[in-house]
Amino acid sequence: MIGTFRRDEMAKDCIERGKQAPRGFILSPADEISPDAPPYNVFMMRKAINDFGWYS
Repeated sequence: MIGTFRRDEMAKDCIERGKQAPRGFILSPADEISPDAPPYNVFMMRKAINDFGWYS
């Protein structure tokens, strides 16, 4: 799916730019995950962390 690919690239770009921040970077959903948040969205955020979110 083209839309999924684009979102993956956007997530990767945001995480890569965050890793360059002088004080580090923490990816989080603000202060909590809303009870109404679709489980798929939470899954995809975790997938982005696993795929792109580790410092070397």
